[in-house]
Amino acid sequence: MTCPAGSTASFTVKTRTAQFGIACAACPFRDRCTTAAAGRSVTVNVHDQLQRAHRARWNTDPQMRADYKKHRPMVERSIAWLTRGARRLRYRGVTKNDAWLKLRASGIGWSRDWGGHPGAWPRWSSGDGLPGVGGGGGPGETYRVS
Repeated sequence: MTCPAGSTASFTVKTRTAQFGIACAACPFRDRCTTAAAGRSVTVNVHDQLQRAHRARWNTDPQMRADYKKHRPMVERSIAWLTRGARRLRYRGVTKNDAWLKLRASGIGWSRDWGGHPGAWPRWSSGDGLPGVGGGGGPGETYRVS
């Protein structure tokens, strides 16, 4: 790692930290670089190499961008459905709220299977399917989801 003044420090394997220490004591850039008494210290994330590889791939691989644009809207929509009207917890305690969240998520999945949005009811029409379900039909009439 190289600081703005040109001093270098190596990263430790265990803590993934580069410390400049005494190199910062008389440095003319110290006020722009750090306010720490012990000098500048830089720590990288555990997944730093993986993040760098993904950023490089993002910049060079048009297929990755196309896949992201294709799948991102549905992910964002699902999260929006999950949080609609659910910004605050309804119950006290983790157990009840966890059960409510699982019920909400399963309900959203079920409504998506029907082709609607949360709160949308399936449309029933005459034909093969569920016997005696729906409105306006006589006994023994069957209905199917359209």
